Amino acid sequence: MKKKRIFLSILFVFFFLFLTACNSTSSTDGDYYRVYENGTRLDDEVTMRIKGNTWYHDYGDGEEEATINFDTKTITANGKSVSFSLDNGIFIFEDGSKETYVKKDSEAYTSIKREMNKK
Repeated sequence: MKKKRIFLSILFVFFFLFLTACNSTSSTDGDYYRVYENGTRLDDEVTMRIKGNTWYHDYGDGEEEATINFDTKTITANGKSVSFSLDNGIFIFEDGSKETYVKKDSEAYTSIKREMNKK
């Protein structure tokens, strides 16, 4: 009986760790809006999306799909890699020009939306 409790306790710990690991990787998943005018305005439509290790970017006339690597902080498509940073729902990458995006419902997104509604 005691061995069974120990086994169940260990199993529960592993299950908890597994759920925590799954949840932390999906925290980057979601829709991102481009930021304009020195961080005071958001694009009206979703222009970037992350789902797992896939990055999607809508250019208006089509969508680009690429592989995103969170360990090396790179997005790779067609043999070309671009570096990015991602912190607290703020996604920044430079591909000739610096582009900033915020994740929907993040603190940064909510703050910019609040400021936009004041105007």
